[in-house]
Amino acid sequence: MNKIFKVGLIGCGHISETYFRAQEYFNNIRIVKCADINVDAAKKCAIHYNIEAVTVEELLKDKEIEIILNLTIPGAHYEVSKMALENGKHSYAEKPMAVNFEDGKKLLELANEKNLYIGNAPDTFLGGGIQKTKELIDNGVIGDIKLGNAIFAFPGVQSYHPNPESWFAENEGGPVIDMGPYYLTALVNLIGPAKQVQGRCTKVFEEREIGIGPKKGQKFKVETPTTYLATIQFENDCIIQITLSFDVVAHQRNHIELYGNKGSIIVPDPNMFGGSAFVSVTAGGNWGGNIKQI
Repeated sequence: MNKIFKVGLIGCGHISETYFRAQEYFNNIRIVKCADINVDAAKKCAIHYNIEAVTVEELLKDKEIEIILNLTIPGAHYEVSKMALENGKHSYAEKPMAVNFEDGKKLLELANEKNLYIGNAPDTFLGGGIQKTKELIDNGVIGDIKLGNAIFAFPGVQSYHPNPESWFAENEGGPVIDMGPYYLTALVNLIGPAKQVQGRCTKVFEEREIGIGPKKGQKFKVETPTTYLATIQFENDCIIQITLSFDVVAHQRNHIELYGNKGSIIVPDPNMFGGSAFVSVTAGGNWGGNIKQI
């Protein structure tokens, strides 16, 4: 019988529902307690999911808890994950691990020092969609990849999230912090490490309006760039152009396309576990789908 790890959740916001749903798909984790700096949010979460609400400090000190699930805002990821490791807990956080590279390195060093595991979203690159794409690439179906493009672009989270301010805050907001990790992780998994990045960024709107929840209609200031256009050169000299934006109403581009010397491949949505890869090895774009991965 598999061991069931007892999980303590910190951060009872919008995304927590996804993780409560996810625990039903697996047989080795169970969220048993929750905490939030907003005590009312923790109590509401506890009642809804029939678990216990405690303070953050109590959760970190709780000997029953083996893993801390860190669903706080990005700016708090480093501190909360650090406290989890210091208290002898494995740590799993939403993306990103930290909002700057140096803090991410410190967390990895601390985890190694404490002989603990640390991980964070995105884990979607382990799903059938990206793994089937990797299999096709590794088997040389499209040959040597030297070019490609990627795009994540939509109008922003303010239309569907009741507390969207942190997505537009200085030093922790913007599309690179939000959805960038899914695209960058998928690209590194498929192509290898990057060695150089060049780009430009801009902020299209000075303020946004909340579209849902008790603060609906309230406006707040945008403090961070909301569109990034970049060129990434990988160690194998492949060059990818990538767009990450909170300023686009709609577009018709594929999430990721990679171009090899034998053909091209359309990569499924890196924000999802499944999806199909489509390959063309003939001039003119006669695309064929691979076996669909769910």
